[in-house]
Amino acid sequence: MRRGIQSFLVVAVVVLLPLFWLFRPPTALPARFDHADCRRIELTDTNTGRPLTGVEDMALMSDGDRVILSAADRLALDRHPRDAPEGGIYQIALPRIAGGEAWATPIVYPSQVEGGLFPHGIALSGDGERLAFVNRRRDGIVTIHGGRLGPGGLNITATRDDLALCRANDLAFTGEGPMKVRVTLDRGDCGIAWDDLKPSSTSGRVVGLDLARFEPAEAEMAGLAFANGIAGMYVAETRASRLTHRLDRPVTLPGGPDNLTFDPFGNLIVALHPSLMRVAAYRHGYRDNAPSRIVRVGQDRQFEVLFDDPLGELFSGASVAVYSDGMLLAGSIRDQGVLLCQGAPQ
Repeated sequence: MRRGIQSFLVVAVVVLLPLFWLFRPPTALPARFDHADCRRIELTDTNTGRPLTGVEDMALMSDGDRVILSAADRLALDRHPRDAPEGGIYQIALPRIAGGEAWATPIVYPSQVEGGLFPHGIALSGDGERLAFVNRRRDGIVTIHGGRLGPGGLNITATRDDLALCRANDLAFTGEGPMKVRVTLDRGDCGIAWDDLKPSSTSGRVVGLDLARFEPAEAEMAGLAFANGIAGMYVAETRASRLTHRLDRPVTLPGGPDNLTFDPFGNLIVALHPSLMRVAAYRHGYRDNAPSRIVRVGQDRQFEVLFDDPLGELFSGASVAVYSDGMLLAGSIRDQGVLLCQGAPQ
């Protein structure tokens, strides 16, 4: 009996210690913004009156004031795909949000997209006139849409639903044509496969695609550890905690990078997941919070921590952020609304 108890304790220690290590809260880092500088703002859809949940991605307009954001309740879509409320793509103004306005104006409506509007990654062209986005429909099919922005919102002119794009995560305009984009495919298999889920997996890829032409996507990068956000020459490798540059050496970061944006001065603003286990549990509804960390990567490739919340007490699971005129605005994979931090412009 004693030997059986000893064996059980050994097994328990062997199993529980690694789990404790994997789920341990990350160490706090000094950040430009204190929590006292920040507050969470619940945005409301001006069309439906519903609060926005899961502001997954953002794009800063060239004026530095307006922001386009995508939002969808991914947990509701996973658990109740037939009944989940549709998300949307919206435009807000940073000065108005800072002044207390909490309305988000839709620029893409559910009636424009077949199968349900549940947007994921978004891309804004350099001239601010074109927008493209990844959409994950109720039936699990992934589509990519693109079009021209106008006073009434987005006029969708191109749609792709190629099965080869089933793991599309984020995208960015290449500047080589009106509708040419690079798309990150976070892993290799459309379903669940061990080769994709194991910690050492490098099945992520980047492909080139012309949304205006029905031609196969062209492979551009491979061997990536969960290809996530993309901006300019950089691709986020979430599981490797680094940014991979198409022509230069990687940039190592204190957490797994998610979505990427540029500030008005060409610096990268990167939302990080300091604990991948905690954010995965949060994403799938097994935890109520997850760490958030946001950094700015300068053109010298050095990073500065802008915001850090190791326990997710103020804002959980930040997936994207924009920074302009001393204001930091962040969205989350599951939290409600956005995080706004204000300080002196730098």
